[in-house]
Parts: sequence; C-alpha cells; structure tokens
Amino acid sequence: MTTIANASLTTLSASLGMCQTGLMNTTIIMQISLIGAIAAYFASAGQIVLHKAQSTNGRLGILLAIAAVLLHVAHISISLVERGNLNGSFVEMFSVTALIVVLVALISARDIPSLFVPLNTIAAIALLSTLLFRGQYTPISTISPALSAHIALSLVAYGVLCTAALTAIIFWFADRGIRSRSDKVWLNALPPLQRIETLMFGLISVGWILLTIGITIGVFGIDDFFAQQLAHKAVFSIISWLLFAALMLGRQFKGWRGSVAVRWTLVAFSLLAVAFLGSKFVLDIILNRL
Repeated sequence: MTTIANASLTTLSASLGMCQTGLMNTTIIMQISLIGAIAAYFASAGQIVLHKAQSTNGRLGILLAIAAVLLHVAHISISLVERGNLNGSFVEMFSVTALIVVLVALISARDIPSLFVPLNTIAAIALLSTLLFRGQYTPISTISPALSAHIALSLVAYGVLCTAALTAIIFWFADRGIRSRSDKVWLNALPPLQRIETLMFGLISVGWILLTIGITIGVFGIDDFFAQQLAHKAVFSIISWLLFAALMLGRQFKGWRGSVAVRWTLVAFSLLAVAFLGSKFVLDIILNRL
C-alpha cells in the first residue's frame, strides 16, 4: 500500500510539474505575441509615415499591419484559453475593438495607407494598456447565447463604425487640402475623394446594420438590457443608431455629402464611443472599479 501511495504521489507531482511548465510556456508565448504585436503595429505606422505612404512602402506597411494582427489574435486567443472565460474589463475591450478596427481596414481600405497610421497607433496603445493595467480582470463566466450574440455584434459594429469615423476624418483633411491646392505628398498618395466617401458610407451602412441586429437582440433577448448599469449604454447606442440612420436617409434623399456627412458621422460615432467604451473607462480606470 505504501508503495502504491508513493507511486501515486510521484505521478501527481509529475503531473503538477508538467501543468506548471505548460502554464509558464503559455505565459511566455502570450508575452512574446503581445510585445511582437506592439512592435509590428508601431513599425507599420512608422513605415508609412517615414515614407509618406508611397505605393511600394505603403505595401510594406500593410504587410507589417497583417503581421501585427496575427500576433494580436494569438495574444487574445492564448489569454482566453489561459483564463477560461471572457474578460469584460476596459483594457480587454479596448484591445479587442482595436483589433477589429484594423481588420476591417485591412479588408476594406488597403488602398488608403494613411488610414493605418492612427489605426495601428491606437492598436499598439490598446495592447500597451493591457500591460499597464494587467491587474484588471472582469470575468464574464455566465453568458447566454443572446448575450454572446449581442456582445459579438456590438464589438464588430463598433469596429466598423470606428473605421468609418476615421475615414471621415481623412476625407475632411483631404478635402481641405484639395481646396487649398496643397501639394503635400501624403495628399497625392490618397485615392480620389469619391473613393474615400464611398468607403465611408459603405462602412456606415454595414456598421449600422450590425448595430441594428445587436440592439434588437439586446432589447428582445436580454432580460436586463435596460438595467441600471446598462441604461445609459442603451440610450446612447440608440441615439447614435438614429443619427446614422438619419445620415443615410439624408444622403439618399437630400444628397448630403462632404463636410455635412463628416460632421454627422463624427457626432454619431462619438455618442456610440461614449456608450461602448466611455463608461467602462470611467469605471475601470478613473474610479478603479472592476
């Protein structure tokens, strides 16, 4: 019996040692992917800025952005597996949202390298924030299918509309540069204004549809959607949804374009940003509530 007990203890100790080794390896890989993603994001943004987004160097910047995204996905995936559930803290949502925004831009706006300068910088800052506030952890362990769908659609919708807002800012700068007859290199590297505007409204349309589905699932599929801690998010999200809808109707029937469209886009997205990340920032960072 003693021999059997000793053998069992030896086996248990070996198993625990292997588990600890596995956790250490996972942590090392997670840290390497995190640092690698931050470096690749900054390198991509720097490449585009230093070479003024010329066509060949712009492609190199895009390739670096793709590498950063792959490392970013690896970091989030390993973190999710290590914890076993979702993390609803501000820094985690900031990181996931930044990843979605860069992904959306890679799919829809590779011909606008200048767009990736702010996007990659924001994504790198988002990952850096996970280092600065690594103690933040708000587990979402009990999650229904409706809540899962609502969170996923809201994240993607926010990412798409964030890309639309940044596209609107680029459109505004490009329009001003053309009106003032500027000969800056970055302006010459941009596609025609019509292409930028078409991309902006395309992103708004897709984001609005996703936001519509997400809000609908939230209203009819989640019992406490208008609970005390979610009421302000719901109100700001619905107001933003209405403004984006009004913008698309105004473009269709009133021909809203240019600076008018840019203003509507930025106001509508600002409200959505307050709803989506603003309250999390106040609670998790300013008030240090987890």
